[in-house]
Amino acid sequence: MLSNLRDAARALLRDRSFTGLAILLFALTGGVTTAVYAVVDAVILQPMRFGDQERTVVIWERDLARQTPVLEVALGEVAAWHERARSFEALGVFSSTNSRLTIIDREARTRAAWSSVSASFFDITGVRPSLGRTFNSTDEAGSVARVAVISDGLWKRQFASDPLVVGRTMLAQRRIEAPPQLIQIVGVMPP
Repeated sequence: MLSNLRDAARALLRDRSFTGLAILLFALTGGVTTAVYAVVDAVILQPMRFGDQERTVVIWERDLARQTPVLEVALGEVAAWHERARSFEALGVFSSTNSRLTIIDREARTRAAWSSVSASFFDITGVRPSLGRTFNSTDEAGSVARVAVISDGLWKRQFASDPLVVGRTMLAQRRIEAPPQLIQIVGVMPP
């Protein structure tokens, strides 16, 4: 076995370009495997870290004619659920996160994912902001200007981790044909 190892080492030293390519491929393969495992572990294997997960459920309606779930439930339905519900301690609402928002800065336009949530959403999940606050019933009533709680990633990318971002307004547009709106940032979520 020692003789075979010496012969293999001599062969690798003779053809250095092949040896370098083999080492590079092994390194890349190891790096990609580690990266893929890290993503799978974080997204699939590890549960989301919020609130009392054993007592949290997601509910939606079902379109009986089409036999499909209705993920975006009308707010009137949610209000009716809230009035009639006896089994739920709290009820929160969120929209799908596959919507995009364009943030208009001085020279640049940034696209970001956004989701509408009810004031009780953050209380139910048990996630507290790292800066500022989450939504309250006054925000939900629509009697004040539009407000936003932004992600840690958006805070870092768009606002350069500015600790004074809370209270600042941003110009944002939901659809191209819609006029831009001023939105006040009231909080920043943790990573």
